[in-house]
Amino acid sequence: PPDLVAAGGRTVRALARPDLQAMIEGAASEGVELAPISIYRGPDEQALAFESGVWQAMAREGGRIDRAEAEARTARFVAPPGHSQHQLGTAVDFSSWEINYALQPRFEETVAGHWLEANAWQYGFVLSYSRHGEERSGYAFEPWHYRWVGRDLAAVMHREGYEDHPTLIADDFLRATEEILTYERIP
Repeated sequence: PPDLVAAGGRTVRALARPDLQAMIEGAASEGVELAPISIYRGPDEQALAFESGVWQAMAREGGRIDRAEAEARTARFVAPPGHSQHQLGTAVDFSSWEINYALQPRFEETVAGHWLEANAWQYGFVLSYSRHGEERSGYAFEPWHYRWVGRDLAAVMHREGYEDHPTLIADDFLRATEEILTYERIP
């Protein structure tokens, strides 16, 4: 993206930075630390992350799986290059001191995880990969991975309860928005 800017030692799209900063400050005002661990990843960095995941999967299985199986397993947690929301510059992986700044499922049990779950939508961020969405999205539940969609759309998604919906995923709302804009011929 051409509008990448610095935000807390990371790079993010300019249109998302004000809401990201406001969210981090809002959490801090309540004594909650939100640490952005990863935001924008270029194609080379994403390729490296995916390749690392593939090799780790193969090593864990001690040679009992082939590369294709390792790629399939890795793709549930790390998107292949060209398919990652991080390459858009609007997705953020958060962590906190509570789990030593790691990205892991336990994040959902932290004060920071609870704060994001309750408040992220107010700042235009939504949980990308919900607990109920793995079958449709192809990605495992990631309580640390939030995507900026803007405050208006995030409010609609929150009101509709997409995070707990048995079939809706975040991408359904994004597709619907895109179809409406296309139909209305809005750039």
